[in-house]
Amino acid sequence: RAGVLSVSSTPLHARNGELLGMFSVHSRKTVRPDERTLTMLDLLALQAADLIERARAEKAMRESEEKYRTVFTHMADE
Repeated sequence: RAGVLSVSSTPLHARNGELLGMFSVHSRKTVRPDERTLTMLDLLALQAADLIERARAEKAMRESEEKYRTVFTHMADE
């Protein structure tokens, strides 16, 4: 229904091997990607995986800081 005739996908893997998702490119034409395009998709997938990992680490750090801030605030109130 969307008119997609070709799809190229590559997995997004964390550095520890965890599958984070997929990076996909869709086309309304029948296309067979060349080596340069496949290499570019792999590089974009690596960058996307790094950004996802960084965002997860930053979120975990913020949550940890908030947890300890709450604990110390309650200790100071006692």
